[in-house]
Amino acid sequence: MMTADAIIAAMLVYLSPIVGDVHLDTKQIRCMADNAYFESALESRIGKRQVVYAVMDRIASKHYPNTPCEVIWQKARDKRSGRVVSQFSWTWDGRVDKIKFTDKKGAVRPSVYRNYAMAVEEAVFVMLGLKDRPCEKTTTHYWSHIALKKPPYWHKDFHVACRIGGHTFMTAKTARERSVAVATSD
Repeated sequence: MMTADAIIAAMLVYLSPIVGDVHLDTKQIRCMADNAYFESALESRIGKRQVVYAVMDRIASKHYPNTPCEVIWQKARDKRSGRVVSQFSWTWDGRVDKIKFTDKKGAVRPSVYRNYAMAVEEAVFVMLGLKDRPCEKTTTHYWSHIALKKPPYWHKDFHVACRIGGHTFMTAKTARERSVAVATSD
């Protein structure tokens, strides 16, 4: 039976000549690969890589938790609604977060397998620092300009760092930039 964990194990064996004898926490790889898959399943390899980098950039920041799983499943209070929400839409959208590698008859769905394997590969390479970031700047946030008709309300606190496929990746404005924006909007 094809599972995400089986694909991760196979991918680590496949990548071992490239990455060497390095211990990686498969739970953290799974969180990172699942996030890259659910957030950017139909994106290119570069798009998936930048989604992984956004999580890594959060880990590098003092404002976020220290592991991929903690970052991806982190909850926060929404400034507008006051509701507690997750940071990534797939973690709270109410859908079942199970990747369906096979159809109802048990046949492998090649595009799902291919896209998840690509997400695993990008997660491993980025976590080991073996792939360059597509965006030059640190990006802790992004949004899908395909899924959303207009930018999310929080986009005003960020600069556009780059656009890849259907996503706009953002870098935070400095505190000074935010205070100037507030002062000039009054």
